Amino acid sequence: YGDWHYYEDGEVSDYTGMAVNEYGWWYVRNGQVDYSYTGIAPNEYGWWAVRNGAVDFQLNGIASNESGDWYCRGGQVDFGAADISPFE
Repeated sequence: YGDWHYYEDGEVSDYTGMAVNEYGWWYVRNGQVDYSYTGIAPNEYGWWAVRNGAVDFQLNGIASNESGDWYCRGGQVDFGAADISPFE
């Protein structure tokens, strides 16, 4: 995808967080898409599994961040799945 930046008012911003474009949702660090980021990150719609900078909408499984491991459905953290045991 190249070297993508986050712009506000026509200028590259130092924004860190999730951003969307026509290709999907991306994790942005200091105004630039961070293709090295893999983890969990929030946006206004919830918490999402990010792999190599992009939200992984195909993930139905476990993703991790500094707070722990989370079950995701369609890439979104499913907080209701906290009581699911992998041994059932």
